[in-house]
Amino acid sequence: MQKKAAQTTDGKNMLIAVPGSGKTTVLVARLGYMVFCKGISPHEILAVTYTRAASADMRERFARYFGRETADRIKFCTLNSISLAVCRMRFGERLPKMIDDTSRKKLLVDILQGLMEDYPADSDITAAENLIGYAKNMLLDEKAISALDAEVPQPLEIMKRYKRYLNENRLMDFDDQMIYAMRILRSDPAIAARLRQRFRYISVDEAQDVSKLQHEIIKLLVSDETSLFMVGDEDQSIYGFRGAFPEAMLRFREDYKDAGILFMEQNYRSAAEIVEKAAGFISRCTQRYDKKIVPVRGSGGTVVKIPSAGRSGQYDFLLKQFRDFDEAGEGRTAVLYRTNDSIIPLADSMFREGIPFCVKASGGSFFTHRVTSDMTAFLTLALDPYDTEAFMRIYYKCSMGIKKDDARSICYMSESEGMSVFQAMEEHFSERSSMKQRVRNFISTMKQAASASSRAAVSIIYRNIYSGYMERRELDSGKIDILTALAANEPVLSRFMVRLRKLPMLMAELPSDGERIVFSTVHSSKGLEYDTVYIIDVFDGAFPANDDPGLYQEERRLFYVAVTRAKERLFIFGLEDRKTSFTDEIFPRPKLSERKQPSSGYLEKALGKNTSEKAVNAAAVALSGNIICEGASVTVRSKGEGKIISVVKDTERSRHKVTVEFADGTCGNYVLEIALNSGNMVIHTPQQKQDSPI
Repeated sequence: MQKKAAQTTDGKNMLIAVPGSGKTTVLVARLGYMVFCKGISPHEILAVTYTRAASADMRERFARYFGRETADRIKFCTLNSISLAVCRMRFGERLPKMIDDTSRKKLLVDILQGLMEDYPADSDITAAENLIGYAKNMLLDEKAISALDAEVPQPLEIMKRYKRYLNENRLMDFDDQMIYAMRILRSDPAIAARLRQRFRYISVDEAQDVSKLQHEIIKLLVSDETSLFMVGDEDQSIYGFRGAFPEAMLRFREDYKDAGILFMEQNYRSAAEIVEKAAGFISRCTQRYDKKIVPVRGSGGTVVKIPSAGRSGQYDFLLKQFRDFDEAGEGRTAVLYRTNDSIIPLADSMFREGIPFCVKASGGSFFTHRVTSDMTAFLTLALDPYDTEAFMRIYYKCSMGIKKDDARSICYMSESEGMSVFQAMEEHFSERSSMKQRVRNFISTMKQAASASSRAAVSIIYRNIYSGYMERRELDSGKIDILTALAANEPVLSRFMVRLRKLPMLMAELPSDGERIVFSTVHSSKGLEYDTVYIIDVFDGAFPANDDPGLYQEERRLFYVAVTRAKERLFIFGLEDRKTSFTDEIFPRPKLSERKQPSSGYLEKALGKNTSEKAVNAAAVALSGNIICEGASVTVRSKGEGKIISVVKDTERSRHKVTVEFADGTCGNYVLEIALNSGNMVIHTPQQKQDSPI
């Protein structure tokens, strides 16, 4: 099929290419075939890619095979680049200027500040940018914009104020550039005809990521005589928040008369076991072409679920793995996740132990997110009750009903009289009986937090003060999980506050490539492949992040992309304290009667380790995953089902002794390492430890 696709040069055609099928190679080969075998002029070819980086990469690949001179004559570019050319053809020197990033951010801060009670956090600005880009790329009208479930208030008002400012100052952004181009091509037949005559052969890569607006531009560039070749995979459409419109791929034959559909279904990347899991998972997606994904490589791959009682268990397990990382045996290894927040506690531990790693697109708003900033302010005030700036940030988030004028008076009293904020609060509200008890409770909670460990302090403030505000504002409680895990790494509260300031700088200095261990969001991993892949934080609310029927399909596609990055080994964590829909689909839970007892060393083999080497064994996996705890359900070969009622570490012999109570009331004592590794004991349903950090 690769050969047929490369030699398809006439008419309108859509090539559906599954992961690992070599679509970029086919695209480059097809361009060479057109020029050197069909005699088509390079000047007539337009090769559209999704990003400038992808465009440069395709040009370099073509030049490597077919020569620089020919590569320079083909137009490799993005749709934004073509749109700019269209705008210049119409406006010339009168073309509106492009708003720069700094000015755009300041504009959005001003707009949001006028609509919110708070100074907008970086996450709010990002949400506003996504809103604007999505609305423009989906060509939404005012009614549709008003109905959006946006993460910022009054989405339509944000759009109106943003557009008004750009128009009044003769400015545009990159999406406006494409909107102008679409309107010009619709209204000016001469410009449209000129471009159609120039570019008689158009190829479009990553068609599943093309927005509704961009599809409209492509249609306006295509005439009956134009050869159009679009390549993509609707199963890998993961940029819906940017306006990606995979539905256009499904109605390709409706948009283009006599269009052909080609399929490249062979996967050359992954072992058969990985392909099988991926194919079964994505087949449950709706609105897709009926296609297979066929492994070309043989079997021998690994697909394993790693049980973990909580999120922190994942970090413990991976840290153990990476301490003894064997580059030759493991190859290139990736830890993939839905959002950047997921990896911060593990990154913190890696920094502390000096283990080298890199992070692709380490940006993220965790450290500047509203929740993190608020909790930092609470903890700062707990440690320093004279910090009026911290108090002004959180006074109205304490569920106490403090007005802004009251807060200012308290700060003035604190600063002018040299008393703590807490003393000033008591003084200020001394005549208001309704506030006295609230103030006492608040001060008591803050003092309790100040004298507690970092982890306990986060929990105390969250439970007793901040959770109510978070629920009212529907803020992400996952940020508290991450803060709790970080706090567990630094028990002294004052040192934890220093670490929170230092970590973003450490993260910013990380390389994006060049190390054998790679941390990456699934979005940033698209198009890449790794020998070994670990997928973390696979639980409902995180991955999938949304159960809305429309958005859920994209979550499924995103997980499919994550799975298909693995070449040899795929490990997916299963959190026993959370609902894990995706993990359960990949690893259906067998009935108790169907459970098989593992053979000795089964996890060493799954992890690619030799049992004679210093390696992770079944007991080590269980211990690092925090699943050995009181209450854990087990089956012992000679006794049947029971529950662990005690775990004692034998430090001298570096092993653990567990006591199991069985259904008949009897108890048995076992050496954990021997019982698990021999297969005599199997752990079925781990429960979260009461003292688990998360």
